[in-house]
Amino acid sequence: MMRPLLTATFAAVILAVLVPAGVLAIHSHESELEIERPGESVVLGWRVLRDAERSLEAFTQQTDGRWGVTEWNHATGTPHLVYGSGVQVVTEPVLDELAAVDAARTFIDRYADFTRSSGAELRVYDVVKHRNKWAVNFAQYHDGMRVVGGRADVVLTDSGRVFFFGSDIYPDISLDSRPALSASAGFERAVSAVGLSSESATQQELETVILPEHRQSGNVYRAAHRVMHYHDSVPARWESYVDASTGDVLWRLDRLFAVDFSGNVDAEIEDQSWCDGVSMRDLMDHDVVITDVGSAVTGVDGTFTLPYEGTDDHEIIYELKGPWADVYNFNGPDAYVSDTITPGVHKTHTWLDVNCDIAERDAFYFTNRVHDFITTVDPDLDYGGWPNNQMDVNVNRSDGYCPGNAWYSGTSINFCLAGGSYANTARIGDVVYHEYGHGCVDWTWGGSGPPSDLHEGNSDIIANLITKYSIIGYGFYASHCAYGIRNSDNNLRYPEDLNGSGHHDGQIIAGFIWDSRENLIASLGEAVAEPLIAEIWQFGRKMGKPMTQPDQVYWTFVADDDDGDLTNGTAHYMDLCDAADHHGFDCLPLTPGVHFSHSELWEQTPTRDAYEVTATAWSTEGNVIPGSVVMHWRVNGGGWMDVPMTPTGDPDEFTANIPEQSLGEYIEYYLEGEDDLGYGGTGPEGAPANLWDFQIVTYYDALEAESGWVIGADDDDAVRGVWERVDPTGTAAAPSDDSTPFPGTHCFITDQHDGDEGGWQGESDIDGGKTTLFSPVYDVTGSATIATLKYRRWYSTDTGNNGGEDPWVVSISNDAGDTWVEIENTTASDRSWLVVEVDLFTHFPEPESLQVMFEASDYGTNAIVEAGVDDLSIIADLGQGPVSVEPAGAGIPAAAYLAGASPNPFNPRTTIHYGLTETGSVRLEIYDISGRKIRGLVDTVQRAGHHAIAWDGLDSTGNAVASGAYFYRLTLPGFTKTAQMTLLR
Repeated sequence: MMRPLLTATFAAVILAVLVPAGVLAIHSHESELEIERPGESVVLGWRVLRDAERSLEAFTQQTDGRWGVTEWNHATGTPHLVYGSGVQVVTEPVLDELAAVDAARTFIDRYADFTRSSGAELRVYDVVKHRNKWAVNFAQYHDGMRVVGGRADVVLTDSGRVFFFGSDIYPDISLDSRPALSASAGFERAVSAVGLSSESATQQELETVILPEHRQSGNVYRAAHRVMHYHDSVPARWESYVDASTGDVLWRLDRLFAVDFSGNVDAEIEDQSWCDGVSMRDLMDHDVVITDVGSAVTGVDGTFTLPYEGTDDHEIIYELKGPWADVYNFNGPDAYVSDTITPGVHKTHTWLDVNCDIAERDAFYFTNRVHDFITTVDPDLDYGGWPNNQMDVNVNRSDGYCPGNAWYSGTSINFCLAGGSYANTARIGDVVYHEYGHGCVDWTWGGSGPPSDLHEGNSDIIANLITKYSIIGYGFYASHCAYGIRNSDNNLRYPEDLNGSGHHDGQIIAGFIWDSRENLIASLGEAVAEPLIAEIWQFGRKMGKPMTQPDQVYWTFVADDDDGDLTNGTAHYMDLCDAADHHGFDCLPLTPGVHFSHSELWEQTPTRDAYEVTATAWSTEGNVIPGSVVMHWRVNGGGWMDVPMTPTGDPDEFTANIPEQSLGEYIEYYLEGEDDLGYGGTGPEGAPANLWDFQIVTYYDALEAESGWVIGADDDDAVRGVWERVDPTGTAAAPSDDSTPFPGTHCFITDQHDGDEGGWQGESDIDGGKTTLFSPVYDVTGSATIATLKYRRWYSTDTGNNGGEDPWVVSISNDAGDTWVEIENTTASDRSWLVVEVDLFTHFPEPESLQVMFEASDYGTNAIVEAGVDDLSIIADLGQGPVSVEPAGAGIPAAAYLAGASPNPFNPRTTIHYGLTETGSVRLEIYDISGRKIRGLVDTVQRAGHHAIAWDGLDSTGNAVASGAYFYRLTLPGFTKTAQMTLLR
């Protein structure tokens, strides 16, 4: 049974919590200088609530949907976050960022009465693509100045359906927008107001904004200079808002995020720390400099290679620096070693106590590790050049907040020398991850990031996900290794356990993510759950840039959604909702009734006794009646069979079996249940119109691992867009996801897109020729009655200029690649995972050594061509024996050949396949029915192997030839053959 959903509140009751004795209180002298935002403590009345609720009712009727509001913004009278069943905004697919922005603006303008956006100046702040969703973030401006807190967010699917949005737009702004105080004067005023000199300050950000002040009688708007300034000598980092008319500091925040410790817990953590002792590790991302030759960066195994053509010895210089980290020692000389290297002789350098301080090498290793983690989760994370830029790592500091501390300054991460009862913080891995995590927060939000509780909580989360432990600061106390300083595995609840400390309060959102991780591991296993929770954590906050903990929880659900309808749950709703409920957060409410969580079955083999279906069932209203949970299943579209599902003993989990089925059978199934209040529901939502399904096959390759496929034929000439097996990053023309049911991720596509999800489609498409993909060789000898090949493919060729000219060609071989028969040749685009089934008996009397060849090409001008292949299966009656699989080889035919043109008849393009047994001259020519040569296709020397060439129905002058019969002749040394084809226009 799911715990009851909680109702969102508009004001948090802050409970005072005493700090335990002995805990270092960091920042106290700086925090006293903070100034509360004007009107921040004002809780406006409910004067707008009635109108707001009426506007929700009108919006719901207008869209004919189901909608709910998580919270109303009292200052603006707008819905802060709205979830629902979705509304179609545009009819055309949303193929790129521009289309996503246009659709989001269309939605905001169409429903301006609800969003109160009429006349508001909204500028695009960010566009994020995640799976099949687009999140468009707008910032509000007035007279060219950003309105602090003014924003709108819209989430829509690739099909143009909006299902989650929010409006914090300030209406009817009125002020004198001409500042009397210059921005530079505002900077001077901000620095002097904290008792520092401008000479010691590093200006990090300076902009003029509009700062709303909330009052009971309404909002007051002031132009203000927002100043970010950092002082390394203190150290301090301030965000100040200076009145652009009077010079008064209206609002000031301490933005120097330090490890401020508030308590101890007992834990044994086996992650990198001084507590674990010393072990030898490879150092990746480490610069080496060879004098007068150049520099190199070590790889993941710590090795490096630098090309050199001479024989002389050279000086080699080692420092603890690299592309992502540059370590500075505040308590002695920086690590530096000069040595001699000889060409051709492998040189080993080891950092030890004799040549550097252990804090230097620990911090270097940890910094590179956290950089590698976050850029793996989100390769496109990049604001202002970071995290793909060098971070200053300052170790063994004894100034500022030392000892027993660490901090992120906005440009560096800093760690204190051991002192008193505190250990050296650079030697504690999760402390380094946490400080680097502050930078990740800034890069994800853009700018200075969210309030301190989210800053601290998300920085704890990145450490938790790397170490796979809930404790932060294991080994912080130098006298023992039994304690940490914070724990994300906690029972803290929002808002009742808030105490105003960012480190303490951040444990609540960290607890939500940690519990979600634990729940997902229990449901899916660690291998699937670990990357999944990292993905939805990162993209939830990246899409929403939330400013409160409840909002981050809501955006995590949005990142997890898989169908553009939040009222029917998300892909892993129960696991996330249980974690949210544990920490006092509301889950996004579902359509009343029973819901199911289930990882659908992939293709199955006939060698097992039964096919087990296991699912979790819960109700939003009452308790699921165990005896009501039923699985309905059928074979090949026949009549439904009903099987009661039995409890497994795990909470809310049920199971049932589908009996063993015959080869080739197509199974569909769905689940149904009822609660004790009379509410029902199905899984999947909308069944039996929507169903889960699988087929009984002899062999299945989901392409989730290397399995003997080969990329490239001898005549491939594409200069870009070559096949590769990846977890795809989509564009308007390329897929965003593979076709395999969750947790499948990988497929073959024609080159991974290097830019943002949904970015410009021409960055990775095929160009300049053809690229070929060969399957392994499958031994299906002995098939008597059934021999079927099945695969899913994606093909797009109708975007860009000259679209629709280049064909998608698939051929099969029955002799391990010696000869080929074409089964697909089309220029029709289908930007979906289209299922293709081929009866092998229609092509081969006796199927034997089956191989499949996929060809995609782009010879046109500025055409965009993308292709994909996934989920290959074979259905063959081989008894109980499996399909034998041999890796694909390049293949040289046993004899020269000229295969039939395919398709034939054709219009306007066909492909001619031929093979060479040895390298030699090749001539392939087209003749008309009278014997007159009209086109030469090939006249060159080619290598031995299988080749193909397309004819586009044009003669040598570029004119289209008429309908009729044509001959093509292949001439090789010692071999000549002629065949006929027919063009039908």
